[in-house]
Amino acid sequence: MIYFIGAGPGDKELLTVKGARILSQADCVVYAGSLVNPELLDGVKDSCTIYDSSTMTLEDVIDTMMSYDNNAIIVRLHSGDPSIYGAIREQIDCLVKHGIEYEIIPGVSSFSAAAAVLGAEYTLPGISQTVILTRLEGRTPVPPKESITELARIQTSMVIFLSSNKLSELSARLLEGGYAKETPAAIVYKATWTDEIIVRTTVGELENTGKKYNITKTALILVGHFLGDIYERSQLYHPKFTHGYRTGEQENKTKRNIFLMFFTANGEKQANRIAEKLSNDPELMIHRKRVRRLRVSTESVFKKGNILVFIGAAGITVRAVAPLLQNKMTDPAVIVIDESGRFVIPMLSGHIGGANQFAERIASLIGAVPVLTTATDINHVFSVDSFAVENGYDIVNPKMIKKISARLLAGKNVGLASDYEVIGKLPEHLVTADKGEIGIYIGTKLGLTPLNPLPFNKTLHLLPKCYHVGIGTKRDISFQQLRDFFYDTLIRHSISVKTVASLVSIDRKRNEKAILDLSEHYNIPFHTYQAEELQPFVGLFTTSEFVQSVTGIGNVCESAAYLASNRGKIVVDKISKNGITIAVAEENWNVHFSNID
Repeated sequence: MIYFIGAGPGDKELLTVKGARILSQADCVVYAGSLVNPELLDGVKDSCTIYDSSTMTLEDVIDTMMSYDNNAIIVRLHSGDPSIYGAIREQIDCLVKHGIEYEIIPGVSSFSAAAAVLGAEYTLPGISQTVILTRLEGRTPVPPKESITELARIQTSMVIFLSSNKLSELSARLLEGGYAKETPAAIVYKATWTDEIIVRTTVGELENTGKKYNITKTALILVGHFLGDIYERSQLYHPKFTHGYRTGEQENKTKRNIFLMFFTANGEKQANRIAEKLSNDPELMIHRKRVRRLRVSTESVFKKGNILVFIGAAGITVRAVAPLLQNKMTDPAVIVIDESGRFVIPMLSGHIGGANQFAERIASLIGAVPVLTTATDINHVFSVDSFAVENGYDIVNPKMIKKISARLLAGKNVGLASDYEVIGKLPEHLVTADKGEIGIYIGTKLGLTPLNPLPFNKTLHLLPKCYHVGIGTKRDISFQQLRDFFYDTLIRHSISVKTVASLVSIDRKRNEKAILDLSEHYNIPFHTYQAEELQPFVGLFTTSEFVQSVTGIGNVCESAAYLASNRGKIVVDKISKNGITIAVAEENWNVHFSNID
């Protein structure tokens, strides 16, 4: 029996269990010596004969495998998965011709390993749902319709094998096919081996990067925006998505849910008292809930954006939330109040979830003492996560919050670099700087590609919502068309969807379903303007007679974006495609520290 076994990408522990079992029983192993990690052969039995196929022809390989009797176990050990550039079809045809049985045992392909070591996903929603595995032509020709240039026109995720010795040609072909020079790319040499090299670069810098790291073989080239920072959230795990195992929830778009959780009659009295004090707040949806089954009751409301107020013992609260904790970016605000209403203690998500601020508010309403335990608050030190939430910044790398806070608490300086004018007095130990060991960067110009690194060796990146997207569409445009064009426009101009403050258009589009769906899909507010409001700015931009005849003004998307940005700067001039026009304006953003102690 002859077994074709995929050896995996390199790490011997990535050989499948079945492959390892049969390999340990083999009487003969023919392995691709130039590509397979020789450590995989450590487990073969002493009597096994091993052949390196790197110097053998197809005929040599077949003759060697056929030289054993029918009862022998023969292993043809290929790198990665044998179905990809494994040249197994010609071997199988020879075996079939001679009536010899065979079995294929798949392995982990190097393209899977490359994504793993990069921490990447090829099929990001809104970016790509297709992966192309291909190569430049060499001694093995490539069909004309499968040339790199033709495949690049699809603009999807690409993994390019057997081409690391032709990076100049590869870069030129990718650019010819439509990829921009700034398109993210990566060179992964011997993924999962002990001497692996992982380099992030761009399509325009492939050749220079290869030369810098002296990579000319045994590497994969990965290309596409799946390597960037912009993508959509998966619908499968979205709380509003319904499928066969879960019914999606309808979120309240305008109000924040506060759940007053009580266990006893005294707790219920406090819940009613707090509910009455908060009843006039239009931004709150107040729920009173008697807890009978602790885990079930808590799990049902433990969602980002909610505020959970437990009226009872702190220990019960800890037991209730402990199994549900994920991270500080997604955990809801959790507060504990004793049944007598003397103390209000924020327990979880004090800054990002707003538990500290809300605890102080409840305490002032019921005459209780707020007990804050977060180090920055009790030491009166600048809290960067509270600052980010209050100013609407998206926190790109929240793990850095802890490092920034620890340094400030130690009385050491932290740098601040900003794309925008800083107004007000900086908090103590926060100093303006363009570079350094550790700091905070506020802006959208850096960090999105390897060519634009962040200013500090350790940088907390805050993204402001400073872009406004003007949209014009023909009637009843499809959501899919609008979403694809919207996302493609952002990607091509290195704009993160997290920095978009609003979608804007003319009032006649206020009920356009595709735009409303886009607004809901990305949780971006949608505003419209009367034609009279836009008219004063239309002359600043190119006008269209058709748009004039339909809307009464000659330009919608640019004038709306310009107005929404408070007469900022148009950074993406009007782009038209399939009955859709899009323009992007950046508002005159400032960083305010006037309210920071």
